Amino acid sequence: MSAPGGQEINVLVKALAAHIKRAAESGAGGATAPGDPPVQSAPVGAGAGKSTAESCKVCGRSLLHDGQRGAKVISEEDWYGLHEGDDLYADRTKIEREVKEFIAKVPEVTRQNHLEQGIPLTQLLTGPLRKRNDKNREMIAKFEARRDAVAQAKDSKCAFLPEPPNDIYRVLTRTQKKRNLAEWDLIRAELEDASELSVGASVIYRVPQSAGPCPASALNLIPETKLSKKCAELWTKLSASQQDAEDRWDSGGF
Repeated sequence: MSAPGGQEINVLVKALAAHIKRAAESGAGGATAPGDPPVQSAPVGAGAGKSTAESCKVCGRSLLHDGQRGAKVISEEDWYGLHEGDDLYADRTKIEREVKEFIAKVPEVTRQNHLEQGIPLTQLLTGPLRKRNDKNREMIAKFEARRDAVAQAKDSKCAFLPEPPNDIYRVLTRTQKKRNLAEWDLIRAELEDASELSVGASVIYRVPQSAGPCPASALNLIPETKLSKKCAELWTKLSASQQDAEDRWDSGGF
C-alpha cells in the first residue's frame, strides 16, 4: 500500500467533517465514559478573555475533546519509549559483569556438568541477580521491537505514523482513555448508521487511541482492509509495540 485507501478515507473525511459541523451547531461538548462525572467547562466571568483552554488543532473544535483535557503532550519518541535504550544497555553491561563474577565462583565440576548437558550457565544464577538478568533481557527485547517497528514504519510507504497536525501524543489516565474511546464509539456508531463505515470494520489508528488522538479526524484512520501483505506484516509489529507502550504508560511510564 503506497497510501491509505483513498476512496474509503475520502468518505470518512466527508462523514467526519459533517459530524464535526453538527456537533458545533448543537454545542456538543463530547462524550463521557459510562460512570464518569461530566467534565465542567470553565465558567464565564471575571476571567473571560483570559482563558488558556486549548482547541483541537486537528479537527478545529474550539475546545479539546473530553478525553484530552489536562493530558500531558509528549513526542512520538517519548510515547514509544525510544530513549530508554541507553539505560537498558548500561544495565546490561553491569549485569553481565556481575553474572561473570557469580559464575566464576561456582565449582568447576558444576559448570562442566552444565556445559556437557547443554544447560546455559545462566541457569546457575540465583535470587535477585537471576531476576534482574531475566528482566533486563526482556526489557531490551521489547525496546528493540518498538524501536525497529517505528523505524520500519517511518521508512515504509504504509503511512502508519501521523503527520502534522495529527502528530500529537498524550499521556492519558484510564478515565481520559475511557472518555476518548466513548466519543469515538459514538462517532463510529453514527458513521455505521449512515453506511459511511462498515459495521465492525477494522480501523488502524495512526496515533493510538490510548495516546489521545482527535477522535473526530479521518487523518488518524486507515481501513485495515486496504493493507498490502507487506504493510499488514508491518502493522502487526507496530500494533504490538503500541500495546507494549500503552501497558508501560498504564504502569507508570518509561
